[in-house]
Amino acid sequence: MKSYLLICALFFSVTAGAQKKPAPNVDSLKYELYKATNDSLRYRLLETLSYREIYKDGDIALGYGKEMLAISNKWGDRRKMGYAYYCIGLANMSLGNFKEVKQDFLKSIEIFQFAGDKEYEAGANCNIGLTFSRSKHYSKALPYLYRARKLLTDSNINSAFLANTNMVLGYVRTCLHKYDSSEYYLFSAAQEYEANGNKNNLSTCYYYIGNLYGKQKRYVEMEVYEQKALNLAKDLDKTKSITLCTQKLKYAQRKIGNKIN
Repeated sequence: MKSYLLICALFFSVTAGAQKKPAPNVDSLKYELYKATNDSLRYRLLETLSYREIYKDGDIALGYGKEMLAISNKWGDRRKMGYAYYCIGLANMSLGNFKEVKQDFLKSIEIFQFAGDKEYEAGANCNIGLTFSRSKHYSKALPYLYRARKLLTDSNINSAFLANTNMVLGYVRTCLHKYDSSEYYLFSAAQEYEANGNKNNLSTCYYYIGNLYGKQKRYVEMEVYEQKALNLAKDLDKTKSITLCTQKLKYAQRKIGNKIN
C-alpha cells in the first residue's frame, strides 16, 4: 500500500485558491524566480514552486519553503510564516522526515489558529495524521484526523479536503480493525469523488473499500471494488496502482473461486 499512502500524504499540498486555468511551466516559474528582486513576488513564486516540486524533488521543495520562511520572518508576517511551515512540512513528508513533519505542522497550526484559517489548520492536522499512519502509528493518527474533519465539517469549507480526510479516516480505522464506521467514511469520500470526477482519488478510495471488505471476508464485494479501482488505475495509466489493485483482485478471486478474465 506504500504508493497509495504517498498519494494520500500529498492530499493537502494544493492551495484552496488553486487556479483552474493551465498551470505555468515549472521552468518558466524558475526563470521568473531567478529574475525576481521583489520579496512579495519571490514569496508567491516560491510557494507555487514548492507545491509543484513536492511531487518531483522534496529537497528542492524544502529549500523553497525555507526561503519562504526567511522572507516571512523578515516581514514579521505570522500568517506567511504559517504557509511557509506548511510547505516545509509537506516537503519533509515527501522526504520521509517524519520527526520534522509533526513539528512543522504544529507550528503552522498554532499560527493558523491565531489567524482563524480553519482550512489550512485542518490540512495541517490531517497531514500529521497521515504522517503517523505512514509509520503505522494509527492510534496516534486518529485525533488529528478527527480534528481536521471537525474543522471542515463545522466550517462547511472545501468539500474536497473533507472527502480526503474521510478517506484517510476510513483507511486508518480499517487498519485498527474498527470496521463499524470505516465503510461510512470511505463511501462519503467516494460519493464526493464521483460527483467531481476525481478519478485519481476515487481509484484509491475504491481500493480501500475493497481492502475493508477483504478484512471482513466479504470477498464478492471486495472483488467488485478492486475491479473498479483497477479499471480507473488503467484509465489513469498508474503503473504502481495497477499492480496493487491487480494483486488484491487476484486475492479476492482466489477466495471466491473465480478466475481473472
